[in-house]
Amino acid sequence: MVLPTIRTSRLVLRAITPHDVDALFGIFGDPELTRYWGHPSLANRAAAETLFEAIQAGAASGELFQWGITLCGTGDLIGTCTLASLDRQHRRAEIGAALAPKNHGQGYAEEAVRAVINHGFDELGLHRVTADVDPRNVPALRLVERLGFRKEVCCASTTSTRRSGRTGSCSGFWSASGVRAVRRGLPDAEGEAPKVAAEGSRGSETT
Repeated sequence: MVLPTIRTSRLVLRAITPHDVDALFGIFGDPELTRYWGHPSLANRAAAETLFEAIQAGAASGELFQWGITLCGTGDLIGTCTLASLDRQHRRAEIGAALAPKNHGQGYAEEAVRAVINHGFDELGLHRVTADVDPRNVPALRLVERLGFRKEVCCASTTSTRRSGRTGSCSGFWSASGVRAVRRGLPDAEGEAPKVAAEGSRGSETT
């Protein structure tokens, strides 16, 4: 499947191409980005090529849609935003975002995640989207809470490591994860129905 391009006021979310491999290595090869994940940063460009191939395979199977986050005007790839574990039968998926640390603090991750979740609801017919966030990752927790996600469960990790990197041994210590979900039409704390709604992450990459 060819991913549709999603545009926001400052971003263009598009399909990742072979020309983005170097940028993927620059983003996912940064230990600062992966410190809350259950797997290390990419070791070399070959690993970035393998990641690109996995992204392509996920899109082809319809189980993982990973958009490249680019800046309007420049086209520079600054991160990715993903709908993973897509389950069309039960109309649910996991959300995740990875943003180059130098681009943190500008609201790009929230803008991208909001756009992709709304695409999931409006175009893919999803009813539930989850975000699996490490409890130590305070910025990510705040982001999903702003988007209307509600805490479902907090659990200790197991010895297995999922592709999302949210469970398993991480850099020599045990990590934990907390699943948060938002459902379409779920009222927020003020009683208003949020624009972003779902239950249900490769999501813990959210920054």
